[in-house]
Amino acid sequence: MSNPHRGTVTFEADGAAYTLKFSTNALIELEEALGTGIEKVGSMLADPNAAKLKTLRLVFWAALTDHHEGMTVKTAGDLIDAIGVAEAGRLVSEAFNTSRAIGKQGGAAKAAKNPQKATTA
Repeated sequence: MSNPHRGTVTFEADGAAYTLKFSTNALIELEEALGTGIEKVGSMLADPNAAKLKTLRLVFWAALTDHHEGMTVKTAGDLIDAIGVAEAGRLVSEAFNTSRAIGKQGGAAKAAKNPQKATTA
């Protein structure tokens, strides 16, 4: 089951449940695989003229790696085949937006719990 409070999105394919999450580690894996920063990846996927299936498959794979140890890029592609490209794109978008919202809330919550102490000069 999807859990927006934890930044996860779940789906079923071929009778099994899968979880997508864009953790820090997943995003770093993605940046390394694509050789570019995460902001560029988002714009590549958003532009229908620049979007490539190879990019979608790598993004999908990266989001699966936290919850599915041993996930391969090929298996991620097989899952996309099972659910369809449009659904894979929708799930990636939902997971990415959820993880960004969690990151923003987490930072604000952390700052509220641990306010900066005043310093004296």
